[in-house]
Amino acid sequence: MIFNVNDFFHSQMFHLVVTHDVSEAVHQAALHTLSERHPVMGYSSRVVGEKLCFDEGGHWDKRFYVNNKGCRKYVSNNWPTHGKYQAGYLETDFQARGLINKDGKSPFKSFPFFQDALEIRKTYQAFFASFVDSYYSHDSDVKKDTELQNWIKEATKADVQDFPSELDKKSLVEVLTHFGFIVSVVHHGLNGGDPMGSKATLPFHLPALYAPLPKEKGVTDLMPFLPPPMEAVQLIGFLASFNRPFYQTQKTKRTMEYAFDEDEDTTHQLKRLNDKTKEAAKKFSRRA
Repeated sequence: MIFNVNDFFHSQMFHLVVTHDVSEAVHQAALHTLSERHPVMGYSSRVVGEKLCFDEGGHWDKRFYVNNKGCRKYVSNNWPTHGKYQAGYLETDFQARGLINKDGKSPFKSFPFFQDALEIRKTYQAFFASFVDSYYSHDSDVKKDTELQNWIKEATKADVQDFPSELDKKSLVEVLTHFGFIVSVVHHGLNGGDPMGSKATLPFHLPALYAPLPKEKGVTDLMPFLPPPMEAVQLIGFLASFNRPFYQTQKTKRTMEYAFDEDEDTTHQLKRLNDKTKEAAKKFSRRA
């Protein structure tokens, strides 16, 4: 129980650093430097619910053993390391942690998490390679794009950790690929169905203990450590919302298959982009 209390806190705060904070800092820099019609602008958007979680009396105050101020401190302390942009690239990150070697080989007999994640990342990479190729014929075209160059400067000024200091076609593809990957795969891996499936099973998975830690062995009654019935129902309901069932049922689909879908009923960035990008989006949908 105690381990799972810490695990739940860590996974939720960690996901804020490596997905929300990283992507929102990059997006904020884009808002300051890229025009609304710039093709890159449509693929740099992410929003977080500040009032939902971090306000006084919000979810963190109600659910965690650490209040919202402690959560903010954790995020701030981990930003300089876990918030690094290029170091967060999937293969770069896994190699640094010894999970794969420089050739992408793992010491494990089976590593489905990496294999599946890598396949999805390659799908994003293929889309953004087509996207970049369709707008920039040469590296020099990227360097001549003053809005992109200002974006780099603004991101650096905004303290985006480890953001590229200059862009060519290859690095632009990597920047956009990582952005798409962290706001979908990484985010939902940490903050999607997992909280409900593995962290809402009472009495073993709690966001906090509701009684002081025992000082002696031999505890036979777990009830004092569990949330009251109404709080337990609210907790399970809150975590169930992370499954996001509306992603499949609402009119505009929001699963990864439809990440670059052109919906006739919505104003979508794809409608404003060129035909090569639209064709790449169709290929992405078939592979996703």
